Parts: sequence; C-alpha cells; structure tokens
Amino acid sequence: MPSSTTLTISHSPRDGLLVHGTSKGDAAGPILTRKSWGPNCRLGFRWSNWLDCWYLPHSRGHRSPRYRLDIDQLITELEAAGFTVVEEIDDDARRNVAEAERGKLERVKARADGLNERAGSAAAKSEAGWRSAHQIAEHIPPGQPILVGHRSERRARRDAARIDAGMRKSIDEGKKAARLAERAASAEQYEARRYNPRVIMRRIDKLEADRRAYVRVLEGRGSFPCDRRSAEAEIETLDEQITYWREQLTRAEENGFKRWSKADFKAGDYVHYRGTWWQVIRANAKTLTIPHIFNDGPVVHREAASEDARYPGWTYRVGYDEVDGRMSADEMTAKIEAAEKMHAETTA
Repeated sequence: MPSSTTLTISHSPRDGLLVHGTSKGDAAGPILTRKSWGPNCRLGFRWSNWLDCWYLPHSRGHRSPRYRLDIDQLITELEAAGFTVVEEIDDDARRNVAEAERGKLERVKARADGLNERAGSAAAKSEAGWRSAHQIAEHIPPGQPILVGHRSERRARRDAARIDAGMRKSIDEGKKAARLAERAASAEQYEARRYNPRVIMRRIDKLEADRRAYVRVLEGRGSFPCDRRSAEAEIETLDEQITYWREQLTRAEENGFKRWSKADFKAGDYVHYRGTWWQVIRANAKTLTIPHIFNDGPVVHREAASEDARYPGWTYRVGYDEVDGRMSADEMTAKIEAAEKMHAETTA
C-alpha cells in the first residue's frame, strides 16, 4: 500500500467513530474488521454504503476517551500497513439524550417505511409471476401431456418452463414480501418496545450497574479495561442517560403505570406474574421469592413448594419489573371463597 494513502479517523458523540479515505475492498478492511486484537479491544468496524466509510457500531453518544486505547492501537496497525493516518476528534459536537433518542426513532421510522415499500414491491412481483403463469396455463387443457415428436412439443416444453419459472418467482417473491413485512412491523413497534416502562426499569438497572463499574475504576479497585479519563467520560454520559430514563419512567407513572418495589410486598402476599397468582415467600431488594413449581391452576400457594415431590422446597425469583399485580393474603382468601361459593351455587 503506498504511503501517500491517507486515512482519516474521526470521532464525535454525534457521528460516532468513523474511518474515511478507504474503500470496502482495500488493505484497511481486514484491519478494521478485526475483532480479536486482545481482551481490551472493542473495535469491529462495518462498512456503510450510505456514509461511504467504515463506522463502529454503537459508538454514537460516547466521548473519544472511551475509545482512546483502541484508536491508538488502530493507528499503529494502519501505519504498519503503509497508511498515513490523520485524527479528527471533536468531543464538543454532542447530542443530549433526548436528541439522540429522537434521531433513533426517525431512523427506525425511515427503515420501516423502506421495508414496507420493498415488501409492496415484492408482493407485486409475486402477483405478476402468478398471473404470468396462470395466463399460459389457462390455454392448456387440464392433464394435457407433452406430445413427444409432435410439432407442438417445443412450444409445450417452453410453456411448461415459463409456468414453472412464473410460479417459482411468485412463491419466492411472496416469501420475501412476508419477511420484509414482518421486519417492517417489528421496526414500527420499536418505539413502543423502547419506551415500555418495564423495559425502562431494566435499562436503568443496567446503566446504574455500568456506572458502578466505572466508579470502581476511579477508586482503583475495578477490573474494567479503561483508564481514568475514559471512566470519567463514561460516568458523565451514563449520568445523563440515567436522568433521562428516570424522567421517562416518572412520566409513565403519572400516566398510570405502577412501579412495584419491596415496600409493596411482604411474605404471604400474592403477586400476579405471567397469568398466575404466586404467594410471596420473601420480598428482596430487587426480586420476589416465590414457589418454584409447574402449576395449571390460577393460584400457587407457598406450601406447594415443599409439598411437590419433584421440586421440594425449591423457589424462584421474579423481578419487580415483571410484576403485574398484588393481592394480600386476606384478599386472596376472600377471592377463593367467593369463587368456591359461586361454583357451588352454579352446580347445585
């Protein structure tokens, strides 16, 4: 590779980590796509036809110190391969979390629109293939064989091949249309999934766990592969994200969502989880301990955990983000008695 070939490694929280000045098939590709440089390496670029450059997935929204060690290693590898490397780092070109989320939703909406358009095109091709085959077949008497040696043989074989090609095209394009429509439907549901309060609760827990890992780095007792400057930058970014998602969760609560916690339960209460009422054995900080048992009925009492010979004394834990409802022991007793009374009256 000539030394005059210059690559530009740019990074900003708005655009992410990009590599310009190279093409998908040149000598830089194997270096940029390498994912096993070592335990501290997080690089693994992908080519973007839209951007006409290499990009690092999920690098948007982060500051350059997060990738400082990786960038240095990347520059060393590229220079050893004969490239001249120029760095352009701009940590001031930032987007706040709300702006970044709006950008994601806009990109997903555009993706859904594109997939729907492709699905419609594939469905039209499937219909055209079927019509083409049907138009040929409707002029052939049902069960008519190919008359070998007859003057019609060549045309009959040609028609059979065209019918086969048309039907295959119809089937293949129909399957393609179904796949694209399914992907479009998934993209259209992205916002609802991302802003589901239960998903937000799990996301906040994950962000807080990441923050604690970087705090341990600053305290000198962490094993996370980054330096102090990177940890400080990540903590600042995580604080912004945690604040944003807590605001979204508060908004969901104002709209009627119930965020369950240890304060809502005590041993003996019942929790509604995946269509069944389970008696609570213990209320923990992050989870509820319930009987571990396969049950076909609507209610599982804690005595069942010790009585079931298959799983004697076994228990299971349910996160508060999975809870659908609560009922006290007295309320459950009253509900069961009412159901038994109604059953006795209807069968009497």
